[in-house]
Parts: sequence; structure tokens; C-alpha cells
Amino acid sequence: QFGNTPFIISCQNGNARIVKALLRHGASLDSQNKQGCTGLHYCIAYGFNSLSDYLIAKGANDKLLNKLGLNPYEGIK
Repeated sequence: QFGNTPFIISCQNGNARIVKALLRHGASLDSQNKQGCTGLHYCIAYGFNSLSDYLIAKGANDKLLNKLGLNPYEGIK
């Protein structure tokens, strides 16, 4: 419905173990759902700071904008 990948859903739930496993198996750090949000957008919005830091350290693009023109630090809506 929203185009959320397993990676994005895991980020929305702050499930670092699943996020790391998905990345090991080829998940894209910068995949975007239909709203243009990435896993990093959700990690930051929901306060999963250590997971956000991990994604950035792994190379997540913190400059990607969602459909509202917001980067991950500015929010999801």
C-alpha cells in the first residue's frame, strides 16, 4: 500500500538486528517508499538514534528528500 520494503518496516520498528541482516543480504540503504521516505527518515523521526547513526556510518544518504521535500532530519510529514 505504501511501498514499504522489509528494510523500511524494520527501520520503522527500530529493529536493528533485522536491519543489519537485511543489509548483509543486499537491501538498499536508500530505498524509498511511495512517500519518498527512506529507512533513515523513519529512524530519525521515531527517535532510533543508535540505528540512525549506524545507517549513516554504513553510507545512508542523509540528503535524500521525501515527496514533501524533507530530508531525514526535517521529518516525514
